[in-house]
Amino acid sequence: MAIAGGARSQVYSLVAGLCVVAVLFVAGPLMAPLPWAALGAVVFYAAGKLVSIPEFRRLWRFRRREFALAVVTLVGTVVIGILQGVVLAIALSLLEMLFRLARPHEGVLGRVPGVAGMHDVADYPDARTIPGCMFYRYDAPLFFANIGDLRERVEKLLDIENEAYPDAPVRWFVLNVEANVEIDITAADGLRELARELAEFGIHLGLARVKNDLYQPLERAGVIDVIGKEMLFATLPVAEETQSDSETLLGIGGPWRGS
Repeated sequence: MAIAGGARSQVYSLVAGLCVVAVLFVAGPLMAPLPWAALGAVVFYAAGKLVSIPEFRRLWRFRRREFALAVVTLVGTVVIGILQGVVLAIALSLLEMLFRLARPHEGVLGRVPGVAGMHDVADYPDARTIPGCMFYRYDAPLFFANIGDLRERVEKLLDIENEAYPDAPVRWFVLNVEANVEIDITAADGLRELARELAEFGIHLGLARVKNDLYQPLERAGVIDVIGKEMLFATLPVAEETQSDSETLLGIGGPWRGS
């Protein structure tokens, strides 16, 4: 209503407050005969300004879950009250964000002919992974809600890769932690156990692009001691080159293979 009335500053709130006080103490007898339908129309008009059909269409095109949250907020404020409806919407938004963090996007990384760097092989039909070494990106901070999911995905990916290429089993698993800027103690313990499990199968776990904010909690949790500082790499190309040199020394090097 302030926008519809042409308000340009916070003085509007002061004036509106004074008008409400005046109505309560002075204009009561004048408002008494006003039909309830007219009062309802004023409330309905004010509420109508809070609903934007174009914004709902925009949310539908952007993400269906955002649209659903908007609908729940609208219905909640009408049915259970404004404050309760907003609190419900915030709680659902937090749960939706937690769900996305618990099941984030992932990417197996490889080389693409003619394109610099390493990229998600799912985005390029001609992308090729590197024999004996899997580069993997998990696009979320690591915490108690998703460390189990990470370990399950790693296990499945290794099974798929080794089954597809039995002559060049994975010996290095390099986790690109560029997106993993946060970690809690549960996730750190899970990462340490993952390194030990992979070691039992003769697979070295490496970490690439480790920021200092992540390195410090990993060191305090004992993860670095298990992985080894020699398996920490500043960039993916450094990890690739180190892995290639290691494979060459063992006499098991080979060309890239298709994803």
